[in-house]
Amino acid sequence: NKYYKLRLSKSGAITELYDKLANNKQLVKVIDSTYVNDLGSTNIDDGEDLMVENAGPVSVTLKAVSTNPILHTVRVTLFANNPRIDIEDSIQQNFGGTKTWSFSFNLSNPTTRHEELAAILTVKKAAKGGHYADENARYDWQTFNHFANMSEPKYGITLSNMDCSFFKLGKSTVDSLWENSTQINALAGGNIDKKIEDGGVLGILNQNGNKNFLYKFALTTQQTAFDAGKAMKFSLEHQNPLVGAFISGTANTLNGKSFSLFNISNPNIIVWCVKPSEDDFENGLITRFWNFGGRYTSSVIQFNQPIKNAWQTSHIETNENLLQPLYNKLNINLNPFQMKTFRVILKHK
Repeated sequence: NKYYKLRLSKSGAITELYDKLANNKQLVKVIDSTYVNDLGSTNIDDGEDLMVENAGPVSVTLKAVSTNPILHTVRVTLFANNPRIDIEDSIQQNFGGTKTWSFSFNLSNPTTRHEELAAILTVKKAAKGGHYADENARYDWQTFNHFANMSEPKYGITLSNMDCSFFKLGKSTVDSLWENSTQINALAGGNIDKKIEDGGVLGILNQNGNKNFLYKFALTTQQTAFDAGKAMKFSLEHQNPLVGAFISGTANTLNGKSFSLFNISNPNIIVWCVKPSEDDFENGLITRFWNFGGRYTSSVIQFNQPIKNAWQTSHIETNENLLQPLYNKLNINLNPFQMKTFRVILKHK
């Protein structure tokens, strides 16, 4: 497409990936014989013939099936007008040991950041400006929530993740953190700890007999410095996409051109929730906002109708503070990476 050019191997690994918006920068760098989206195949050309599963005006999907190292299927989708690469990986075989999907990138001394429980963590020790303790810490696996990002000062790659709980940065161990590695190893499954007393493994062995596993990723690049808000929005667009549907009826209540329930003045604040109250719709609309700006910030939330009443609530929707909106505007303040919940009752026209 107009954003990327890639080569998919029969094993499902992406062996070439060029960013057309960055002078055709090659994004793949072979590290320890692994490429991008590599399950650890010993031969990247070992697999069935590639299949074009879908080719349309909006997207194209390539499919690869291989038994090396175990039976797995890879689907890679490119979009005509979206700088996102969707990757759907699946394993159709029971396995023991530890398996990872490796993403080996061609970057120069990048900084890796990842989202963990509403915070954006820098994968460096505290002495080097990161969020990992200098002592008494475990460095081998990082929490893999919505995304991980590797960035140089003015360029980076975001990997959105739906299914993996942890990733390893390079060859990090319990005691050693490979801070500047350009390789993300997403944990597909396995036993990562051993018992001290006899060297045996801990946890559930052999995936408890399960044979089917699904992993969804998405890639995008940025030709700028890292932006936490944009990285999170990208991952949410991938993981929680809008769904289109036909609307029936005869009343022309919408103008057919545009509609917005509300607008946010600060682009670093993300809408995390919009839903009716748990009690009933008469108790208002519940909205939740998340500050990704990295610093204390304020914003104006402007609704499309006047506000009758508004409260800040707990995350379980208990009213805490009565607010004073100005007609259809609600002023909110958020600390770095803080999330707040609000109840708003609108005056319906």
